[in-house]
Amino acid sequence: MLFILSSHQGVELKYASNFCWFDDINYQHYLSYPTDNLSVLSNIIIGESKSEDEKVTKIYNWVTRNFRYVDDFELYDKFDYWVPANESFRTLHGDCEDGAFLIHSMLLHVGVKPENIRTYGGITRNYKSVKGKLVFSHYSGHMWTAYKRESDGEWIDLDWTAAKTIESISKATPLRYDFIYAKAYVYFNFYSSDTSTFEDVLHIPPYI
Repeated sequence: MLFILSSHQGVELKYASNFCWFDDINYQHYLSYPTDNLSVLSNIIIGESKSEDEKVTKIYNWVTRNFRYVDDFELYDKFDYWVPANESFRTLHGDCEDGAFLIHSMLLHVGVKPENIRTYGGITRNYKSVKGKLVFSHYSGHMWTAYKRESDGEWIDLDWTAAKTIESISKATPLRYDFIYAKAYVYFNFYSSDTSTFEDVLHIPPYI
């Protein structure tokens, strides 16, 4: 999912046109669950981990270290092309939604409760460094997965495109405090999808 526009109004218009038909999409198809090869690898990665928080930490870090960002033009010669998790697992290449589907699927395969995993589609704020300070640059379309933390019930982003590993999901900043995520137009889990707005879903302002 790749596009950049100069204003949030333009991004809003783009997403309104893209997401208006998403109610008919079978999101669960992209999770490739259950799949034997994903199950085997995912369970090897988590080892003896018992808690959901430990499993999520290990799966997220593995994807962040091993999945390479490549845009859809380069991979498929298409502007926007969604790939099921089992195909992304085979190539370990893809853009934001491909890695998000892979994380979501791998968490299901290690027994994380489906209701504790969501994948969102929306817009994010991007920043650049100016004289040593981060300043707003532009809005862009994005997809990311989130997890409802076992320890305190907070939703945590599992955005592999940030290219950062974490020591423990229990120490991660809750998603509701992260203003990079400006607005979501849809989220889904293994059971259903919802087109609530971001402020309805996560209770944070859509813009600052």
